[in-house]
Amino acid sequence: MNEPKWLTELRHKALSLIEKAPSPKYGAKINLLEFNKSSHLYSKVSRIEDLPNSVQEALERTALTKVDSYGITVHVDASTVYKLLRLPRKVTVMSMEDALLDYPELKKYWFGVFPMALNKLTLFHAAYSRGGVFIRIPENTKVDKPIQSCFIVSSSKYAQLPHNIIIAEENSEAHILTGCTAPRNVRHALHAGLTEVYVKKGAKVTLTTIEIWPYDMHVRPLAGVRVEEGGEFIENYILLKPPKTLQAYPTALLVGEKSSCLMRSIIVGLRESDVDVGSASYLMGSESSAKLVSRAVAFHESKVVQRTKLWSKAPLTRGYVDCRGLIVGEKASLSTYPSLIADHKESNLVHESAIGRIAEDELFYLMSRGLNEEEAIGLLIRGFLDPGIMDLPPEISREIEKVIQITAEQAL
Repeated sequence: MNEPKWLTELRHKALSLIEKAPSPKYGAKINLLEFNKSSHLYSKVSRIEDLPNSVQEALERTALTKVDSYGITVHVDASTVYKLLRLPRKVTVMSMEDALLDYPELKKYWFGVFPMALNKLTLFHAAYSRGGVFIRIPENTKVDKPIQSCFIVSSSKYAQLPHNIIIAEENSEAHILTGCTAPRNVRHALHAGLTEVYVKKGAKVTLTTIEIWPYDMHVRPLAGVRVEEGGEFIENYILLKPPKTLQAYPTALLVGEKSSCLMRSIIVGLRESDVDVGSASYLMGSESSAKLVSRAVAFHESKVVQRTKLWSKAPLTRGYVDCRGLIVGEKASLSTYPSLIADHKESNLVHESAIGRIAEDELFYLMSRGLNEEEAIGLLIRGFLDPGIMDLPPEISREIEKVIQITAEQAL
């Protein structure tokens, strides 16, 4: 594989550290040695219709092809197989392999905001990562339509390990819309991509991720964000079809004065899925602010864990957590683990959380209006998981609402 010397050396270093590194702190345990790490290469195609049928179907489920955007890149296993981009001038979107050769300065951004040696999984990614996308928004550029990428795991027993880097230069703005999925026949595969986001002074980045997985998958998305003075980061994480196990804990570092983040998630637990999702923000710049919002519904025998963490380290910082869960399955479980830490007396951190079942009075009211019990429960669930709070493209919101409705009907 053609890559910079520094990256090859970093891979060797990661391999030397894996054995003694701790296992991930959260989430179900998995054996990383069970997955194929070789680089699966697929031929590039010029039209979506030329993609394999199973890949086309997986892509369609994410609804990305229905969005009015500046184009889409499709990544299958370790290859960028399709690219249709009509980008504004000087906006860069390219495969990570090409970017590493064209932009030597990427060295300082590679594991620049995410700790490589955090645990065995992060070192595994560092040693074997393949593929990914590099996105750069130049200074003073406002991108008025989403830029899209879709990551598809098409091979059973395969470890998809893309490394993505997003850089928004000063006073720029962009919405990155990402889908992660796999064909229904994929078995015992792993997706453990890492996304590093750099929001420079006065810039704004919205990162929306929609995940629809077949059941026999293990998913470990990694994400780190750095926000500078006056910068704004918004994350929308939407898990509509969970795999067998999933663990995610995106972390935003608000290092600049008056920097901010808003991290929102919609989580669905189905069957016996083990879903452990959280978000964290470190308020390191004076007058920085963070808001973490999570909604989760546990069906069947699923286990859902919601984690939130706010850590204030500077004066005049503000943070708010809103974490709510709904248990629908008789054998389902749902738990929340909030954490608020203030290292400065001029901090204001607030947490609100609630776990419960569907309210009997609301159910009774809807049934008195002519709905049967199943219809009433489905309507309440759709309202609880309403994607309207996320300001998404209407095509995506409609598709999410449709999937939530079908999921609720099937689960009930």
